Amino acid sequence: MPRSAANPTQVMLVTSPLANGGGVAVFSELLLSKLSGGFDVHHVEVGARNTFGATPVRPGASRTIARLVQDFFKLVYTHHRHKCQVVHINPSLQTKSLLRDGFFLLYLRLIGFRRVVVFYRGWSPQLADRILSNPRLTRLFRLAFGWVACSIVLSGTFRDRLEEMGLGRSNIVLGSTMFDGSVLETGQSQARQQKTQAMEVLFMSRVERNKGVFELIDAIGALIAENRAVHLTVAGDGTALSDAKEYAQKKHLSEHISFLGYVRSPSEKAELMHSAQVFCLPTSHDEGLPVSLMEAMGAGLAVISTRVGGIPEALGEHGGLLLSNPVDAAHLTSAIRTLLDDPASRESMQTNNRKRAWQRYEATAVAKRIEAIYQAVARDDFHSEAIESVEALPQA
Repeated sequence: MPRSAANPTQVMLVTSPLANGGGVAVFSELLLSKLSGGFDVHHVEVGARNTFGATPVRPGASRTIARLVQDFFKLVYTHHRHKCQVVHINPSLQTKSLLRDGFFLLYLRLIGFRRVVVFYRGWSPQLADRILSNPRLTRLFRLAFGWVACSIVLSGTFRDRLEEMGLGRSNIVLGSTMFDGSVLETGQSQARQQKTQAMEVLFMSRVERNKGVFELIDAIGALIAENRAVHLTVAGDGTALSDAKEYAQKKHLSEHISFLGYVRSPSEKAELMHSAQVFCLPTSHDEGLPVSLMEAMGAGLAVISTRVGGIPEALGEHGGLLLSNPVDAAHLTSAIRTLLDDPASRESMQTNNRKRAWQRYEATAVAKRIEAIYQAVARDDFHSEAIESVEALPQA
């Protein structure tokens, strides 16, 4: 039975600094706001803070080790002080993240504490292959991560890989990121209308070369050369933002492409979503499940993206056009042209995406599933089948 507010389950939530932004920050902030009174969450931030606007400085080995040691003792202290009944950590399948969280998990295993939820966020297929190809690394991974009560992944492919590493399928559950539906409800009663005759394409993500933004600029250029009515809005910052702006200018596309930088205001983000028709994220990055994709689906946008991470499963069969990874400008041009030429299919995708996102990925629904996981883990009774009634949602 769930705990009452008078006797809440003590949960330790471990994340990177929320000020760093990104998917883990959005998920954690929403989760903290949506959990019921039956849980008392002790939030611990680990890792380095991003120095936005400053030149990145690679820390030396001694500084990195010192931070790892400091984080370790912070985790141990919080766990003991609050007598936490459930520990929830959010690593990526990346070397630095696995090392940091692996040491703490080994400590928990040593003291016999098994009520641990590991939610894998980012995922490096290359590192997964490396672990599986090396028996020593496989044993080490299983020693540190293979014993926990619950592992949450963002893709069925990730679940299969964890099974290959020796984790039990009954302890692995397919999860998701989430979006804040209350933000998207702003202006929701208004019909989606194009501000111009051009189809509005939205790219909302960090502007990095492996996110496909340069190929997207090329695709817009090719369509403009065909006298197609299309406009691209790029919302986000990143290391490639200046180069992307310069590239668009060199191709004489300034009036067809708008660069907004990072959009902080929730109302501005909602307005962007509701004024666009297509969300395009042609990424080759080691994605888990981008929050911006969840938001775009929730706002009812058709989607063009790639077969990376949990994106194909999130979209389902009727949510958009998926391209092979890495994407090229020719295939991207063809995908955008398809949605330009077939408004009926585009509108069908928009309807399917909105329905699917609000059923599966809106914050209230996801928090309910996380609560079910916490409750089962706290009872020492977690099996992936035990929350099927919560996870099994209607197909869009």
